[in-house]
Amino acid sequence: MSDPDFVIRLNAGNAPRALTALDDKLDALHPSYTGHLCAEIAADVKKLRLSKDEFESSSDYQSRIAQMNNPVLHGQLRLSDTLAFVHHIRPSDVNYDADKSQMTGSFLFAGDQQLSSDKTQLLRSKILEETNTGISKGQARTESGISVHVTRYAYRVCALNIANTRSWQRNKHDYRDKFSFNIPADEARLAKGRLKTLFVGRLVPQFIQNYDGVISPTVGSMSESTYTGSALVFQLEQIWIYNQVTGRIYQKIMP
Repeated sequence: MSDPDFVIRLNAGNAPRALTALDDKLDALHPSYTGHLCAEIAADVKKLRLSKDEFESSSDYQSRIAQMNNPVLHGQLRLSDTLAFVHHIRPSDVNYDADKSQMTGSFLFAGDQQLSSDKTQLLRSKILEETNTGISKGQARTESGISVHVTRYAYRVCALNIANTRSWQRNKHDYRDKFSFNIPADEARLAKGRLKTLFVGRLVPQFIQNYDGVISPTVGSMSESTYTGSALVFQLEQIWIYNQVTGRIYQKIMP
């Protein structure tokens, strides 16, 4: 699942709302750019009723979506537009080589598995927003089937279900990617803790589905965490490494 210390907790009341598509040819972003908000895009998509009905044939579904003629999500933003979602990079995953004036690092672009709505494939997910919705005590079973007393944590999430995960994998079972770019030491000193990833891409059918995940208790951790919410089905086209304070884009990574 996600690392709570590095999940973006954006609130629509205090973060600027992106009303237009991202121009993926940009050389720089506006300072303090926050991207699109996952929960707001999910709410927009739900209103459009884009999910395939159980009793709807594939051809009828495709026809219905086509007839919607690229509907508006909000503002000037339409369903087929390029979206951009921000996520943190751990400072501990970033290193600077002063002799080479080079910044290097790595980040997790996908995590746990989610079954697609039509139950035909497993998609890898990236949690973007996470809120703790409750803590309780109870009993649960470990993965080995032992009944134990645990503390239960419940989280509400919004995630990306990455439709093209395999095209991003550099090695089998590896869901991390790397970056490397040259930067002067004085700038690097300030930039290291400000680096963010920007997940750039488009929504694709089924567009949205439910997110469900559980971390079961273990001998070393007597807790159970459940994650529920929405997941946008997303074609990941680029990942940008950028400075969220200045907006400077250091690298654009392709599959």
